[in-house]
Amino acid sequence: MSIQMETQDYNCMFLGMTPTQIVCNETSERLCTSSDCIRAASYLLESMDFRIDPCEDFYEFTCGNWAKYHTRLDSVTRWSWYDIITKRVEHAIRAFLKSKPAAYESKVIGHCRTMYESCMKLNTSDDQMESGRRRAKELLKEYCFPYIHKEDRNCTFDWKATLEKVYTFLGQLTFRSVNIYSPGIQKKVQHYIDFLQPYETIAIDNPNGLQSFIWWMVIDNLIGSIRFNYNIYYRNISINQSNQCAQLVNDRMGMFLGEVIAMPIFLNETKPKLLNSFEEIRSAFNELVENSDWMDQPTKRAVIEKSQAMKVNIGFAEFLLNKTKVDEYLKDFNFTNSSFLVNEHMIAMGHLQFPFYGLGIEALNYGVAISTLGHEFVHGFGKVKDGWTNQTENEYRNRANCFLEQYKNFDISEIDQAINGTVNGTRTLDENIADTVGLLLAYKAYKIFIKKHGEEEILPAFQTFTPEQLFFIGYGNSYCASATPEELMRSNANDEHSLEKFRVNGVVSNLEEFRATFKCKANSKMVSKNPCRIW
Repeated sequence: MSIQMETQDYNCMFLGMTPTQIVCNETSERLCTSSDCIRAASYLLESMDFRIDPCEDFYEFTCGNWAKYHTRLDSVTRWSWYDIITKRVEHAIRAFLKSKPAAYESKVIGHCRTMYESCMKLNTSDDQMESGRRRAKELLKEYCFPYIHKEDRNCTFDWKATLEKVYTFLGQLTFRSVNIYSPGIQKKVQHYIDFLQPYETIAIDNPNGLQSFIWWMVIDNLIGSIRFNYNIYYRNISINQSNQCAQLVNDRMGMFLGEVIAMPIFLNETKPKLLNSFEEIRSAFNELVENSDWMDQPTKRAVIEKSQAMKVNIGFAEFLLNKTKVDEYLKDFNFTNSSFLVNEHMIAMGHLQFPFYGLGIEALNYGVAISTLGHEFVHGFGKVKDGWTNQTENEYRNRANCFLEQYKNFDISEIDQAINGTVNGTRTLDENIADTVGLLLAYKAYKIFIKKHGEEEILPAFQTFTPEQLFFIGYGNSYCASATPEELMRSNANDEHSLEKFRVNGVVSNLEEFRATFKCKANSKMVSKNPCRIW
């Protein structure tokens, strides 16, 4: 099968039963024929449903055919671009950990290999299972967590003192923004308790409070040493130990494994470009603040001062390039015992790859990767509004409440008729604001880029689309996913993010920039009757 797309200046077609290869007869200097452009165009053509009006359902327009060409296995409850890249990174890390060490490898990479080899020696015997339980219990008792033998209630739990001990013991403990009262967190705590005390030797005091949260955080670190057994015990599933151990090393040592995939092109080209994009984000944000009509001057000064002070680590922290500092950081950790107690870090750099970056044209890169930079930039201001006047903070709350009311009316049955309910506008509020403002900042940053560098080349087979339209298409496509009804319900009940469809449609419906770009009519579904906007 071949489908031909023609305009006055271009003649392009994609070949095969699926649109995985594009052939273009170049008749214009502005047509991008690089491998990155051709690959990006192919993937977009696979995902998009051109029968859908983008002004009526932008998510279906960008992702309507995604599941058809990206099959979710029955054993997988959710499948998305993020999951695909995560698996790609995990496979690369596993292959590296199984490979023969190179002579020039750093000491920390040697530690990663040691941890992997130690994990591979674990087995599912009853002795190993009981050993893992016993070690966790000993540690919890030593640090006076709400684990108490029934015959021993001499421990007094002091959460401040405990956190100090935990920090000393683990070396580092990162507390994320987690709703400790969510059913998902409580269920996970209970799963770990069930695993650790099959014979009712553990008592939990105040299970819904701060103690429960700290308990969960520490067990989540400790469980690395017995996760292989835990999965088999609780989930009753058959797993590949090599995959599980590679994932464990990635969870605990991911920040250091960035060295494995840090190619020279990333250090010399990609990272400097992303740092420039971050400065464009900052500039766009500062301009929005300066032009806002609801913030008074003292608050504007405080916000811009904080904006100017913000920094970003792209890919990995710079100190990781200093092997002396890394060795000092890790000098007290034991990589051969069964604890594996290095705190987990995401390999952000592992996700700065196709289809989130390297998409041929900057319109797509800004719509995907740079909108993520914008999202995180917004999060950098947190919930505490330092230096804000009461009047401005009250106005911010009013504007934020618009998002709460908007999202709580999104019906999740739009995704799958087998489920029902609405988005929790309160729990997802911060993420919804960051999504919207982040995409707006990326759009304005792209305009700054174009002003500096001029118009871009045109994506093959998408010559009828403007760069601005491709910017939004890139954003929408990055959230393509498929999931079981049960997984959709679970995510909607527990996740601090909205479901993917609403992370796309909810955001674009608030942006005048989207409406103008696609020339949507005022009564279109993707044009909110009461658009929410902070800046």
